Amino acid sequence: MKKFSFLMMVLLSLLLIVGCSNGSSGGASSSSSSSSKKASSDTLSQIKKNGKIIIATTGDYRPFTYKDKNNNLVGYDIEWGKIIAKGLGVKPEFVTGQFSGLIPGLNSNRFDVIISGVTATPERKSTLNISDSYAKDGPVAIVKKADNSIKDVRDLKGKIVGVNSGSVFEDTVKKIGGYKTLKTYPGPNEGLADLDNGRINVEVLSLISGTDYLKNAPNGSHFKIVGAPYEPYDLGIAMRKGDDRLTKAINKIIAEQKENGMYEKLSKKYLGVLIK
Repeated sequence: MKKFSFLMMVLLSLLLIVGCSNGSSGGASSSSSSSSKKASSDTLSQIKKNGKIIIATTGDYRPFTYKDKNNNLVGYDIEWGKIIAKGLGVKPEFVTGQFSGLIPGLNSNRFDVIISGVTATPERKSTLNISDSYAKDGPVAIVKKADNSIKDVRDLKGKIVGVNSGSVFEDTVKKIGGYKTLKTYPGPNEGLADLDNGRINVEVLSLISGTDYLKNAPNGSHFKIVGAPYEPYDLGIAMRKGDDRLTKAINKIIAEQKENGMYEKLSKKYLGVLIK
């Protein structure tokens, strides 16, 4: 009996040691994870430490972000990216990709911000930090010049509609409804090419981008914009949810550019209008 009691005591002691060891390990792991998460979420400190801000953009959305004849990224958004970088005291590094992949890439820490005509919708604000407005725009309908069947972006009943994949225009068209088919494209060039070839009836694009396309594209004269912008919206710089220090710093830079006249200068240069 004494031997049995002694063995039981030894077993109980071992169980207690193992239990405490597991509990301690779990607590340390949780604390470490929380600390790591907090550190990684301070994007502003990381940007300053790295000496650069990694900016995601599509590079195919005139006049906001596109490539010139020398394959250099230019446009309204690119200018703002450089301004933001300078204001933070770092260099800009631009990364291009399809718009539908930019937000997932941001949330996977592949880059620090998105400057690519991001619409500040309530849905996006619920999952991202979005800066104060640095531009305003609105979706319009673009059709072939001879087409008089569509009068407005809301006039989509029975039509085959094209939009940029993952854009606010896709949500707009779904909200309006009534269309026959909704086709998505990597960018406006592909959608308008299909419109030109009769594969779709209408392309829904922003007023600013659509106006620029019709003015500058080789086939721009084949199209026309019909109707007024549907539910005009603010554009903002997108950051990960919780990047509040970075958001505050970027909002300060935007306010300074509005105060010193650069906002007005860039709007007139790239967008053709002053957006307030």
